[in-house]
Amino acid sequence: MSNESVLLGQYVHGKSTLHRLDARAKIVSVFIFALAVFGVGSWLSLLISTIYLFGLMALSKLSIPMLLRSLKVVALFLLLFFLLQVLAVREGEVAFIIAGFPLYREGIIEAGIVVWRTLLLFMAATLMTATTSPLHITSAVEALLKPLKRLRVPVAELALMMSIALRFIPILKRELDLIRRAQQARGVSSEGVTKRLYAFSALLVPLFVRSLKRAEELAEAMEARGYDSKVPRSVWKKTKWSLKDTFAVALALGTAGLIIWF
Repeated sequence: MSNESVLLGQYVHGKSTLHRLDARAKIVSVFIFALAVFGVGSWLSLLISTIYLFGLMALSKLSIPMLLRSLKVVALFLLLFFLLQVLAVREGEVAFIIAGFPLYREGIIEAGIVVWRTLLLFMAATLMTATTSPLHITSAVEALLKPLKRLRVPVAELALMMSIALRFIPILKRELDLIRRAQQARGVSSEGVTKRLYAFSALLVPLFVRSLKRAEELAEAMEARGYDSKVPRSVWKKTKWSLKDTFAVALALGTAGLIIWF
């Protein structure tokens, strides 16, 4: 898997410190980190956030280049977001003039901070799902949202939906690759902008059909196994909150405090 990338929702088996943490601790830590990063307004705060995230990558013992390659999925979105942010700011000191259109220094700095902030959030979520199995994520989300049951919120269904949605991301990626290879084998060309747009539009219909088929197969499998969200489920390996989980949350809180302070 060294030449591949880790997608959001894809679990990579391992025995690192991050893998052994309780799923609840990881979800809470990511939530705290995300709240802090949303308030990032300086490059020093971004540096602290980046150091914290790369420290977690090292603890996960996963290939950092492999994790960074997952950014290709959101690269186009981030580029468009950066351009829109730059074009939206029309005040301050002019940094560049391209074809008679001025680009302002404040807009470039603000766009850079927003894009870097988005990258940090995406990588934190990818790292969490890469080191936590879908079953543990479902159990952790259900445990964290358990107080909402008193308000008759369908916590079990919400946790299951979230887990399935995350799990379907790498599955749909593989389906897309299979469809693309099948079309290339049939002589579908993707050279040139027009042909690429046509090839992409031709992928959507079979991908949609395959997605519906996958969903139907999953529903039939759950029904055949007698799944009922209202019936308490047993867990083969029960996770227990330990001192290292408390330390992980405390570290996230400390990092969040530094991010907000600077």
